Order: sequence, then C-alpha cells, then structure tokens
Amino acid sequence: MLNKVTITGNISSILKKEIISILIARHEQYEHNGEMKEKTDFIWVKTTQKVFAKHSFQVGNLIEARGKLSGGQYRDKENNWQNNLCVFAFSLSPYKEEEESEEEALPHPEDDEIKF
Repeated sequence: MLNKVTITGNISSILKKEIISILIARHEQYEHNGEMKEKTDFIWVKTTQKVFAKHSFQVGNLIEARGKLSGGQYRDKENNWQNNLCVFAFSLSPYKEEEESEEEALPHPEDDEIKF
C-alpha cells in the first residue's frame, strides 16, 4: 500500500518532547465567483528528534515535510467530529517558494465537481 505525502507551510508552533510535534499553517488566497477569499489550514507533523535536529527550524519558517499520512476523523464524547489527521515525517527541509503556473494550480474544493 502506498502512503506518501509532502506538506509545505509555515511553522505555527513546535512542541519538543520525545517525539517532535510541529503545527504547520498553510495560507491560501483564491478567487471564488469573482471574489477573493482567504483560508488557512493547519496540520500536525510529527517527527523524531534526529530528523528535527538536522535544521535550526523556528516558528515562522517555511518548510517541507515528507512522510506518511496517519489518523482521520473521530467523534468525541459530545458526539462532535474531530480531526486527528497528521503526517509522520521522515524528512524536513527548508522550502523555497516557487511561482505556481495556472496549469499546475489545483482548483479550490468549492470550485470542483466532486461533492463530499
């Protein structure tokens, strides 16, 4: 079974324990029905101290995390849906933002034909 992901974004927080937990923020601006909108998504990235120590990352740094996706959604005690999605990173590196061409740009979920 194949499970590979690459997440890029800015470090929002870092929790240093046995396993390093990094909260990644990904900010997006897009046009919907002629109006500019903004959205920020957050995802937890977990890694080992050895992988994290290869760079001097700080809050605000733009990074790329490569690893596998884990978790999903669950219902809490109050029967509300909660997100437990995270990436277990095998590698972390500084990320240099490149200009995205219109051909490579993915449509925003509100604009696609797939309904979830």
